[in-house]
Amino acid sequence: MSDKTPATDDITIEDMSLSRERGLQMTLRHPGFTVLTQEIVELFDEAGGVNYVELTVITEKHGPMVVLIQRREGETPATQNGRLKQELADVRAKLEQARGLLREWHSWGDDTIEDSDDPLVSVTLRTRAFLGER
Repeated sequence: MSDKTPATDDITIEDMSLSRERGLQMTLRHPGFTVLTQEIVELFDEAGGVNYVELTVITEKHGPMVVLIQRREGETPATQNGRLKQELADVRAKLEQARGLLREWHSWGDDTIEDSDDPLVSVTLRTRAFLGER
């Protein structure tokens, strides 16, 4: 064993708790953790991490794997993705509601207004028609 690698029997458990909200929390102390922590912080900073950094590692045994380094208080990529999908769904619902209102305001019929499958284009065309533009 090299001087840089501490013996595994030096690991001590300083604290341990279990809760529904946070799951199992353990505070471990080991000289190797200090080195690992310093390296993780350096990787995070060098990569320009704000909330999280993903590192892809390739191993012979398992092939490509992703290591996620994330701030404890930050959102995971999956949480961000879910939140953004919900925000997009909310915006689309409001847009569809606006399209419905515009359809009600335009009583002369769709033959004078081009329609589109793209809701943004359709709303723009309908708004221009409402304002007397073509």
